[in-house]
Amino acid sequence: MPPDLATSALLPLVAGQQPPPPRPNTLCERPIFDVSDVPATVGSLQLRLWSSFLDLYPDQAFATQLRGALRHGVKLGYNGPLRSAARLEVANLPMSSDDVAHLRREIQARLEEGRLCHVADPGNINLVCSPPGACLPSVNDGIHPSFVTIHYEGLDAIMDFIRERPSASLWKADLEDAFRHVIVAESDARLMGIHFDGHYYQECALAFGGRSSPFLFNLFAEFLHWLASFALRSVSTSSTSHSDVAHYLDDFFGASDASANPAVPIHVLSLAAAALGFRISHKKTFWDTTKLEILGIKLDSVAQTASITQERRQRILQRCLRIVNRGRALLLELQQVAGHLQFVTRVAPHGRAFLRRLYDAVKAHHKAPFGRRISKATRAELVWWINTLNSWDGVSLLQPLPLIIEHIWTDASKRSIGGHLGSMEAPLAVFSKDLSRRHRQKDIRFLEALAVLEALRRFAPLWSGPRRVVIHVDNENVEFGVSAYQPESKEGCSAPLPIERLS
Repeated sequence: MPPDLATSALLPLVAGQQPPPPRPNTLCERPIFDVSDVPATVGSLQLRLWSSFLDLYPDQAFATQLRGALRHGVKLGYNGPLRSAARLEVANLPMSSDDVAHLRREIQARLEEGRLCHVADPGNINLVCSPPGACLPSVNDGIHPSFVTIHYEGLDAIMDFIRERPSASLWKADLEDAFRHVIVAESDARLMGIHFDGHYYQECALAFGGRSSPFLFNLFAEFLHWLASFALRSVSTSSTSHSDVAHYLDDFFGASDASANPAVPIHVLSLAAAALGFRISHKKTFWDTTKLEILGIKLDSVAQTASITQERRQRILQRCLRIVNRGRALLLELQQVAGHLQFVTRVAPHGRAFLRRLYDAVKAHHKAPFGRRISKATRAELVWWINTLNSWDGVSLLQPLPLIIEHIWTDASKRSIGGHLGSMEAPLAVFSKDLSRRHRQKDIRFLEALAVLEALRRFAPLWSGPRRVVIHVDNENVEFGVSAYQPESKEGCSAPLPIERLS
């Protein structure tokens, strides 16, 4: 549908309605545009298409940033030594004749699309071409940290929706040529130079591999997310008919109650995308199904399961085995394994307790990125994952196992500590203990923590199985300390201790 027609259909749905709250990941610590700049080319995202919807957004500071980026092009957030210098003498890696022919076709296609442009005088604009390898400072090295951070959305919300509504209908859609929708400011396009076949070119849109590309693209994706959510809420007959729209960069997904029209979310998202100038990939769009793979996780709303594929499980297992067998790892290897295992915890949440030593190893390896031995604790954690991945079929139930909840109240004074299990009116067990003289002069926060630990030591033997323990304390230091505490398992890895503070 042409953008103008989509806008005509969408605007009446949202005009005059109460808008959703602002989206996360939209704080721009630094401006993403420069008023003296112009876009490097003409893109599909046009300010005239966005303007009416930007006026409705509740955070006008963010809306101003998007208006400026659409009018002047986005800045990459670079402020390094290449700001006013050129880099032209670069050599391409060896390629076969087939690869050369393929690259020529790709360059020609990008030139025709306007995503790439020919540079006749690269020295005049200080064109920067990135060389192979890492010997010289790259553009990515000079990107400001505020142009990098994103808190990605997970699958928890959609899994909760499916858990509460068995047989829910699932949907997902993908934006086509995601980063290429966002046009770069002309002054920064020179930082994305290409030298091939004796010719110089520069990228005109966000490039894959650019350090700030995900953050910058996500700003526009967040607005599309907000607009689609706004429209979906406006056309929904019930607030529980459809889950909230969710997205992970260019992937959008959600679910609908079995009694609702499963096509509505896709229609609304397609309408919002068309109105803003985005293109939805038809071959990656699915709806009206109870089984769907989203972000690498296979969801089944009828069987109430979430699973990872056998291929992915084997790939992760091989990476873990390689490190354990060698006894050492590169920083990149540890980062990859940690990322893959963090991915698995979407399906197996208990595995989060067995990532701490791996994260510690990643931090330690920053000092020796090209390889060092792994610690015994890291090895033990990886062995736990290897055993788990070998014995587990990769499938988890969405329906939670019921846990008995136990309530513990504790308190402390300078002379004694005490607590009770269960309600005050009918406690199941109580204790009171005088403090030794060596403890009486210690900080009250220490004594309150001591009371919690003593209560757990005394009351835990009374429980015949797993429990969720709610500890009532009035000290935040105790709360943070107990919540962060992870006792050692027999394998030397951290085990989960589900505790929360209610008062």
